Amino acid sequence: TGFFGKWHLHRWPSPLTDAIYDDVREEIHGCGFNVAEGIYVENMLNWDPGEKHNLEWMTGHAVDFINDAQRTDPFFMYFNPTVPHGAGGLIRDILQNESCRDTPDGVQPEPNIKGMNEGFTADGRCGNYRQSVLDRAPPGGTDNPGYGTIWLDDAIGALMTALEDTGQLDNTLFLFQLDHGMGDKEDLWE
Repeated sequence: TGFFGKWHLHRWPSPLTDAIYDDVREEIHGCGFNVAEGIYVENMLNWDPGEKHNLEWMTGHAVDFINDAQRTDPFFMYFNPTVPHGAGGLIRDILQNESCRDTPDGVQPEPNIKGMNEGFTADGRCGNYRQSVLDRAPPGGTDNPGYGTIWLDDAIGALMTALEDTGQLDNTLFLFQLDHGMGDKEDLWE
């Protein structure tokens, strides 16, 4: 089993330090996940600049999990991106101003993810790929919700590419679910 993304079942301080990141990972392992990487403890709306929301980093870990050459049995992967909770202006700022190397787990090597940012990383900071996300968004001003939708769509495309490349796509069930309905959290909607 693999976990990638937002762990919001316990309140941890944000931004994460190395020691706290390891504690969060161990908490996730204790819930039954064998692999826990690309972890966030907060939504983008409550974003702390030190948190470094980085969908490429999270997606890269999930793709590595799918590509694990030793995996022959069926598996469960929980992929919980923070992007749906971010306003368009915040996502635009992250895409324009943050590096694909900056993560809650420290500075990491530049990801090169087939089906997402592969071929765009020649400038050394993923700027070309992230600019393509901004360029593909429909006109909508600075708070464009399309930024997050495109960024997330690229991440899902990378997961699907990895599943196809490993011969697992036709034996995979995708379940897309929001963590709350049309109203506020803890409201029930039919």
